[in-house]
Amino acid sequence: MTYKTISKSIWMDRILGGAEDVAKDAEDVSIDANKLKAFALYLSTKISPLPKWDLPVFADKPNKDTIDFMLLGNTINFQYTDVRTKEKYFFEYKGNIWYGAMGMWAALKNAFEQGMPILDGVYLSVLTLEQARKIFNKESNIPMLERRVEILNEVGRTLADKYNGHFYNLVAESGAELLEDNGALATKQGKLFNNGNGLIDRLLADFPSFKDEAYYKGKRIVFSKRAQLGAAMLYEKFLGLGLELFPESEMKQLTVFVNYELPKVLNGLGILVYSDRLNKKVLNQIPLEYGSNQEIELRAVTLHAIRMLKEEIERINPDSGVTYLHLDYMLWGAGRNIKSIPHHLCETSAY
Repeated sequence: MTYKTISKSIWMDRILGGAEDVAKDAEDVSIDANKLKAFALYLSTKISPLPKWDLPVFADKPNKDTIDFMLLGNTINFQYTDVRTKEKYFFEYKGNIWYGAMGMWAALKNAFEQGMPILDGVYLSVLTLEQARKIFNKESNIPMLERRVEILNEVGRTLADKYNGHFYNLVAESGAELLEDNGALATKQGKLFNNGNGLIDRLLADFPSFKDEAYYKGKRIVFSKRAQLGAAMLYEKFLGLGLELFPESEMKQLTVFVNYELPKVLNGLGILVYSDRLNKKVLNQIPLEYGSNQEIELRAVTLHAIRMLKEEIERINPDSGVTYLHLDYMLWGAGRNIKSIPHHLCETSAY
């Protein structure tokens, strides 16, 4: 089955089912069910609202540029800690220092405000390494810059060839009706999954860099972190601006976006338990190889644990309204605020 024919139910079953399979066979990561239940009880009445992504580093108008901006950023929304130097990327924007992902968004916002045509596919298709250094490497070197340029070139070519140079045309082809009136955007809702024509369908089919999957003991495991996150951030951004680009029912089909912070938080809570050999690697900041059994187990068992967490919250409080979007944002935010323990390292453009 290809991405072009995937349905919503198959999407969730594929990702969650694969994670469950890994959790059953994992050798280096396990789940402490008692601590998970205790945390679910704590969270059951504390579900936070969805994020609005309204920090100064993000585009802030309900228009087509904001669609382009949010999806562009998620094409390169990965790895902000250099696995060799252990230094975290940062970018100064309007007098404030922004770290990690927020630093990347700040660099893009700064470039956009400086008049660089970063939202245009033709420009991206020929972006050079030197031009990218001027965008991102102001005071700090963003990791994997060469790979980011390769992705931006690939994305630019696809946008120019298939979507008249812009991500907003991709969103329009997912079913959304985009009409600008004095800069504002009025919409008919689009689809994430629509027999190959939804937003996520198209991101995975037309942009190879969004592919995020691996094989674990002969089984195909799918994560699709950046494709899901791009859709979620776009939805949440416009929801905060008073527009619902996609139906809520579509957003409930997304899983969490497993990266570095989610395993760190669950491990810190004692919910995710590492073997001694894996724990030593994480604590000593020894990079894991992308696609290795340990790296896959970290992400997949995290995903399965959050599935269990969500189900337990729903059991305790059927009216909680919790979704994977809520849990992802809450855990990601907690991870960014915990400085006392490190996250695992892995050099990859997947997350």
